[in-house]
Amino acid sequence: MKTLLVKAPYRDLYGPIKLAAGNYFLLGLGYIAAYLRQFGHEVFMLDPEAEDLSYPECASRIRRLAPDLIGISATTPDFSNALKIARLSRDNSSAFLVLGGIHGSCLPDFILKKYPGVFDAICIGEGEETSAEICSFLQGKTASLREIDGLCFAENGQIVRTRQRRFISNLDRLPFPARDLVNIDRYKPHAFNTRKGRTATIITSRGCPFRCTFCASKLTLGGVFRTRSADNVLDEIKHLVSRYDVSHILIQDDTFTFDMDRAKTICRKIIEANLKIEWFSFSQVTKVDEELLSLMKKAGCYCIGFGIESANEKILKCIRKPINAEISGRAIQNAKKHGL
Repeated sequence: MKTLLVKAPYRDLYGPIKLAAGNYFLLGLGYIAAYLRQFGHEVFMLDPEAEDLSYPECASRIRRLAPDLIGISATTPDFSNALKIARLSRDNSSAFLVLGGIHGSCLPDFILKKYPGVFDAICIGEGEETSAEICSFLQGKTASLREIDGLCFAENGQIVRTRQRRFISNLDRLPFPARDLVNIDRYKPHAFNTRKGRTATIITSRGCPFRCTFCASKLTLGGVFRTRSADNVLDEIKHLVSRYDVSHILIQDDTFTFDMDRAKTICRKIIEANLKIEWFSFSQVTKVDEELLSLMKKAGCYCIGFGIESANEKILKCIRKPINAEISGRAIQNAKKHGL
């Protein structure tokens, strides 16, 4: 099958400060692309923003490629732009059209009812296995969309939601994201994370066991912390350095340090491999100690992002944040002590 994966544009949402906004290679689509290629499918990627394409130019690309399947990934802020891409896809192809990403995963029924006929199906949660099974359906190997877990679609005027798809437990079996489908020089971090050299993003785990009320992670990636092995993570970092000459890495896990022993092992392996990289990660103030912070610094970490949200205990309790101002203050002091 010929598949086109599209990242919805979003930088226009920043208004006058969009020059400070970064643009990142979408790892979710990169993983889906690499996974589909394992089954012999032909995959293309379209990132209108990174490629500086207008909507008419996107339409021309879609007509030229004539894909069998188009997958569009969208968050809530850029969903309006995803709708524009979907509608021009309808007008310029006969492709089966799927919406994926955070917004679709959280509000599939609402979207299908409010925008009838725009999307053929919505992928809920992780997209690798679901996308491969959609391709099988389009090839006639699967009799019905009802047989595919993790989907929502309209059928005979009714909204059908299939069984929840089980989250992938062994992340090491996934191929590295298909970065060769894009020009990674077109991507750059937000202004506060800008460093010298070429930048790449990675994700070393999926799922977050915390239950913060404002976060959609548990709806899209589950509440169980699933990890890649330290060796698998190191192999991808080496791959980025050797093949793409990357010197700056942004780890996009919700909480990279949730398993502190694993995080320490990854840091030690980076140090032992003598990889000259700088990197950033997110953390939680209860999931660091001085040994880890020291190792992170030695391994090239220059900045750590703590989700503190508030110092007010009433607010923290309301949003189910299992921290307090004292714990946050101590974590910040220790991070600064070790040069982060």
